[in-house]
Amino acid sequence: MIDSKQLLHELARLKARQVAAGLQVSKASQGAQFSQGAQEPSRSARGHGASMQTVARNPGAAPLELHLVTDFGGRVLECDADLAMLLAGETELKGAGIDDFVAMSGQPEFTALFDRIRAASCTDTFSWRGALRTARTGDVQVIASLIAHPGGAGTLSWLLRVQEANGAGTPRHALPDLAFATATDPMMLTDPRGRILAVNPAFTRLTGFDAEAVVDRPASILRSGRHAPGFFERMWRRLRETGEWSGEIWNRHANGEERQAWLAISSVSDANGGIGGYLALMQDFSVFKDAESRLHHLAHHDPLTGLPNRLLFQDRVAQQIALAKRTDEHVFLLFMDLDRVDVVREAFGHEVADRLVYQAAARVRAAVREQDTVARLGGDAFTVLVPRMKSHQDASTVAGKLLKAMLPPFLVNDRAVCVSASIGIADFPGHASNATALLEGAEQAAATAKRSGGGCIRGYAPDSSRVDGVEPNIEGALSRALERNELELHYQPQVDAATGRIAGAEALLRWHHPSFGALTPSEFIRVAERTGKIVPIGEWVIREACRQSRAWQDAGCPTIRVAVNVSSRQLDDPNFIPIIETSIAACGLDPSLLEIELTETDFAEYSPEMFQTLARLHELGVKIAIDDFGIGYSSLDRIKKLPVSRIKIDQSFVHDLLVHRRSGAIATAIISLAGALQLDVTAEGVESEAQYRNLLERGCAEMQGYFFGRPMPAADFWSHLMAAA
Repeated sequence: MIDSKQLLHELARLKARQVAAGLQVSKASQGAQFSQGAQEPSRSARGHGASMQTVARNPGAAPLELHLVTDFGGRVLECDADLAMLLAGETELKGAGIDDFVAMSGQPEFTALFDRIRAASCTDTFSWRGALRTARTGDVQVIASLIAHPGGAGTLSWLLRVQEANGAGTPRHALPDLAFATATDPMMLTDPRGRILAVNPAFTRLTGFDAEAVVDRPASILRSGRHAPGFFERMWRRLRETGEWSGEIWNRHANGEERQAWLAISSVSDANGGIGGYLALMQDFSVFKDAESRLHHLAHHDPLTGLPNRLLFQDRVAQQIALAKRTDEHVFLLFMDLDRVDVVREAFGHEVADRLVYQAAARVRAAVREQDTVARLGGDAFTVLVPRMKSHQDASTVAGKLLKAMLPPFLVNDRAVCVSASIGIADFPGHASNATALLEGAEQAAATAKRSGGGCIRGYAPDSSRVDGVEPNIEGALSRALERNELELHYQPQVDAATGRIAGAEALLRWHHPSFGALTPSEFIRVAERTGKIVPIGEWVIREACRQSRAWQDAGCPTIRVAVNVSSRQLDDPNFIPIIETSIAACGLDPSLLEIELTETDFAEYSPEMFQTLARLHELGVKIAIDDFGIGYSSLDRIKKLPVSRIKIDQSFVHDLLVHRRSGAIATAIISLAGALQLDVTAEGVESEAQYRNLLERGCAEMQGYFFGRPMPAADFWSHLMAAA
């Protein structure tokens, strides 16, 4: 799991660097001059002219970019908090009319723009150049890029690039620090000696000090007296040596209280490229602690149901086993796999299936005792830890209650959906001696129940590592699947969010067995990995994906990349790199059009050998992506060191995007992190136009999901690709 504190701190450091890079501090012979939006100094502060400096915009700084979404009438639906602060002096702009902020000189062109937009019959792009009126800074010149979505009531996604301010001849209307003045993060600008030059409104809200109280005074006015001797000397030494410092600090509030904050400081250049001052960005520690607590909860709980996830569940199983060893008691584990949910998902989409799983979780919780632990391990599987049961019959009684709880139809989006469950039971110490083995035994028993037709209970067979002959059938059939041409790749489009162009495809494995029928990877990949058969199967997938990619090019299709899922077991194979090299060479494929996807959990198994393999892939030109990002256990430091080119936002955050604010916040954080690390980002599991628009507004450049297309055979994908060209 990405350390939550590390993530929030890194984002603060990145924003401090970005804002500082847009400023320039120069010496002035008269009173200090402050750009619009920054709170002006008091009269007494203006009197200290000899030591004052001018804040100006760095000539090399990129334009300030802000986002909003409106309807076709111009009413604001969603808006960056920083844009709301710039235009209205508030953090919320929802419901306002964007035309209220257009300068009078630009009204005719703006009206003509909306006339063209309302005439659009399909998704289209527009642009507008004009001036917007702001709360504090007069008019600012902007270039707006718009994407119109006529469906339903119609929405417009805006990207505003702020270019310059009108009337720039006076300091009051210069444009050095819109990012500083309108930021929702508290910021303070000092000279190289620590004397305060400017603060923004968010600073006043956090500290209680307004500009009158602090401008032209030393930053030490905020000191609480809590820090040990030498703390600030070390901080300043670090600043002078590296230009940056970040850490926890205790500040004094205007009311005398001592409050903890996170502080990120970055140097601001002068006109000659030297140190002209420092920009300090603060984070309220109470807000940070709350966010850290939420991220910690997400690390140990399933985002859809709120139940413990695999990590937390295994920890609780281990604790119960340790207790049972001392008390000589049994621990029973029930593995429950919902039947036919894949059919529901294929027929009605992920949203309906997720609602069904959510309702099933509530029924499971209601059917067991308070002291029993219910978890969701992903997909359609639940586990129940049942401690202190006296016999297998007692555990079977609990399993029977679970089966009965699944019998009534589920009402999902006005549909009555019926599913059953397959339940496997294993116990400690009878079937396993540790948490991992106990879980595997119950899962294998559930597989037996599912193969028996579902809707039943099976116990683990302790005399064999395989259950009732089912696993041997799967293993044997896997050995023959390649020779019998039973494997097939389906392809799901990955789409450029701004243009709708298909930028790539993810190759997804399917197995058509003559007896078992159509099998999803969830039903056989674990067996393939455990038995080592994942290596030859993975080799076939890589060769077939490369061959098909080249075949599409030869047929005149637009050039796209193809992504292939790879497991850590394959990376450990010494022939993995030769397989990649020969697969590319055999069909003459450009290596940059092949992308290898590893789950974030695979990165947790990082080793020097894995690093060497990934480095070699990078040398070949093959792209590397982290799949299911945000739910695994990787660290930012590791991501920084590895040759990764893309991260894929896990679909669990996308599914909850419009329901849970936390999921949206995490998606935004991942997108920002990817941009800061110069990585591409793809959101998985996009199923609705609302999710698409929301992610587009958050700056997500590429998306994948049922909204753009389901996984499809190669021939169907070719038709889809040509139609979208």
